[in-house]
Amino acid sequence: MIVLVVVLWLHSESRRVARKVEIAFKGRAHLSDEEFFETYYQGSGIPIDIVKGVRGVLAEALHEDVSRVIPTDDFSGNLNFLLDAEPETDVAIVEGLERRFDIRISKQEAERTRTVDDIIHLVHAKVLSK
Repeated sequence: MIVLVVVLWLHSESRRVARKVEIAFKGRAHLSDEEFFETYYQGSGIPIDIVKGVRGVLAEALHEDVSRVIPTDDFSGNLNFLLDAEPETDVAIVEGLERRFDIRISKQEAERTRTVDDIIHLVHAKVLSK
């Protein structure tokens, strides 16, 4: 009986998050990694590998399709529900970035990083300073 209750709760929670994702990204086009890079970062000096890697880590840690995420999306604002959906998601993002790029991110740096753009710029700076 308890297993059934847990399964039903997880299903309803998943549907709730899916609805919030649709609301947050309503009207946005799905962009491949290449399209995202060309639209927002081409000519910025940030390599496509960093942009693709950050998006990959976000998709893995959030368990969501990030093809409609844009640089100004804010994890303390419009994307906050994604961090609230699963405990330790923010830790999973930081650990994923550290593993993927062989960098270290301090607690203070992580706390100051709010937007997707902040994450991409932080990773780029860390990679450059290696």
